[in-house]
Amino acid sequence: MNLITPVGTIKQSPNEQAVKPITVGEMVQKYFRWKDAGVNSEHTKRAYHYEIGRLMQYLGKDAHVECLNRFSLHAFAQQLHEAGLAPRSRRHALSYARDLVRWANEVGIYAENFAQATRLPRIPKTMPEVPTTTQMDAMLDAAAATGWPLRDRCIAELLYCNLRVYEVAAINLEDVNGDDLLVHGKGKRERKGFLTPSAKTALSLYLPDRERFLRRRGIESDALFVNRRDCRRITVKSVHRIVKGMAYSAGLPQYVSPVKLRAACATHLLNNGAPLSTVSQLLGHERIATTMHYVGAVSPRRMRESYDQTFKR
Repeated sequence: MNLITPVGTIKQSPNEQAVKPITVGEMVQKYFRWKDAGVNSEHTKRAYHYEIGRLMQYLGKDAHVECLNRFSLHAFAQQLHEAGLAPRSRRHALSYARDLVRWANEVGIYAENFAQATRLPRIPKTMPEVPTTTQMDAMLDAAAATGWPLRDRCIAELLYCNLRVYEVAAINLEDVNGDDLLVHGKGKRERKGFLTPSAKTALSLYLPDRERFLRRRGIESDALFVNRRDCRRITVKSVHRIVKGMAYSAGLPQYVSPVKLRAACATHLLNNGAPLSTVSQLLGHERIATTMHYVGAVSPRRMRESYDQTFKR
């Protein structure tokens, strides 16, 4: 496609000669190699590969890197808006595009980080849709109508202990230690997770069943959760399918997913009086602002109760 004329953002050498020209596709592949080396989450990798791939498709992978500039980036943002993407989706796409330009500036492909001028869409602050405590009890207490009920109930219980979906899939046997759980989170950071009594019960029922299953197959595995078909570590996609099936069987809304179980845990903690700073640490967030974006806010009822209990006149 025809894009706006380049504005000369390529860094020049001391003798005023341009650096060796590369295409958008070549730059993106170099960025992926750098980015992939520092990212542990397969979900995150898929996300930025998809979004940067969409930008590359818009520009043309064989186009010169000069075709990516502040004007074409603004045009790309406008196209996302006209395509009907929600503000959150557009914000994700542009955030990854800005990270690409920041990296390209640092390695000398661009003379300036022109993406800083690109404004990210504002996301409306709303209360998140999460299952109620009654709905969660109905889902977790019912017999899972799945191929491996003991395993799948255990998975759901751990998700409701504020774990991310890929964190659950990544758990090894050695990570379980009584009431605690070593969680391998984002950015290769580790944190301590706490098991609820019902999660410990689910684990105590699942572990002997898992051992018998693997012994019959003659297979050993460090993974806590394995697939029935090949005995390999369970995948994130499988966890999504399991949760969706359990939610449907319990009559829960269609929006219920692994991330909604984690959000439900955080929201229920806040509504029952847990300090925001504590919930933020439990979720593994580096900034409290991230927690607020993730779980929204406490319920109006809880705000009123907190106000009446802590402020007197």
